[in-house]
Amino acid sequence: MLKQDADGGEKPRPAHEYRAVTVLLVLYFIQGVALSFFGAALPLLFLAVKASAKDLAILTFISYPFSFKLLFAPLMDTYFSRRIGKRKTYILPTQYIFAALQYGLSFYIDDIVLRHQVGLATAVGFISVLIVAIQDVAVDGWALTLLHPANLSLGATCQSLGQILGGVIAFNVFIDLNSTEFCMKWFGTAAILSAGAFLRILAVVTLIVTLLIHFLQPETQVGPSEFSGLRSTLRSFKGFFLNKHTRWFLLFVLTLRVGFMPVEASSTLLLIERGFHKEHISSMTIYLTLANLLSSYIAGVALRGKSYIKALFRLYLGKFPVHLIAFLILINVNIDHFSLWYYLVLFAMVLVQCIQAPSFLTVSSIVGSVCEEEVGGLYMTTLYSAINLGVKIAESVTLVLLGFLPFNLVFVLGLIYSAVFYLIWRRRVSSWADLPKDEWRITTHIRANGKKE
Repeated sequence: MLKQDADGGEKPRPAHEYRAVTVLLVLYFIQGVALSFFGAALPLLFLAVKASAKDLAILTFISYPFSFKLLFAPLMDTYFSRRIGKRKTYILPTQYIFAALQYGLSFYIDDIVLRHQVGLATAVGFISVLIVAIQDVAVDGWALTLLHPANLSLGATCQSLGQILGGVIAFNVFIDLNSTEFCMKWFGTAAILSAGAFLRILAVVTLIVTLLIHFLQPETQVGPSEFSGLRSTLRSFKGFFLNKHTRWFLLFVLTLRVGFMPVEASSTLLLIERGFHKEHISSMTIYLTLANLLSSYIAGVALRGKSYIKALFRLYLGKFPVHLIAFLILINVNIDHFSLWYYLVLFAMVLVQCIQAPSFLTVSSIVGSVCEEEVGGLYMTTLYSAINLGVKIAESVTLVLLGFLPFNLVFVLGLIYSAVFYLIWRRRVSSWADLPKDEWRITTHIRANGKKE
């Protein structure tokens, strides 16, 4: 049965968009595989050969390209081939290059890990994620024309589901099949899947998907670019710094995660040091993913009609006892009583996930509530890039400190930082709850500044 849009037009049911949804799911799935392999599985492989906290700090740079998508998004929106398609101009070459790179890397990745070549691994990982980040910008844009306007919300669903499924394959499935202990228990043989073999499979799948999209999935032709040029696009960024509220918000999200990162960033390192195996950690991530989804859903329902600012601070204060519990469990892990401590660690990590996921949701809700529609794409990309960059900065700072200081001291310093952070930001952030949406506009400041010039 067809539903009616507000304008009286017919709204197709999601079932009519199976092909578009399938294309988006597959493209986001490839992203999820790449991001999880280089951002999660690869560091775990290095931990299995006794990597240090300093090594992990270096490896965090692999994920940084996703925090700087806003730097090349304007180029991609301005320059493209109308014959190939605005989005396929970048999706096709990036995926062909990614497939070739992964296939070539597959013959060396196992030796890179065994020889402890962290710098080389970071370099190839950074390049791989950079390629995927460019593909992500193009796919996000393609979703706006690939889907019917009434079903644009399916784009976010495809992104979330595709990346989660890709993460399960690249981390859980790969780590288990790469584990001799797991394979001996279930298949009676040594490790089935090496890192090299996994990357070869990824390369072949990416190549097949790209060829199918290249020749079988047309792209809707577009008119003149919505941008008059790079100069006008880049000029829009000035508005974030001319508006004092967006300027402070950028600083807020860049520094928000530092204090509580010691538990989140170093738990895997601590567990490996205390005798946990990589397959044990892999098995935990399934429960953590479920906790993430469930707590986000519950928080989304609970926050309807409520103040996001108040919820954010309540959750921030709630992190103090939750992270203290996790800290006490992590520093007392005893591998001699593995079953008990496995479930205690799992309990602690689920607690951390159940308070972090709603915290991220509240920040995202704040972004959505203040976003200026006139420049919505630029606004959202900039703020979310700042949020992602804040997480990466927090991870890098924490792991660098762990290379010089004991975990206990880093954790205490984190608590002190978090308490000071709360006291410094409480009044300013609370005042945002009473601001009218117009106070967050950046175009007003751009135009005003333009007149002065």
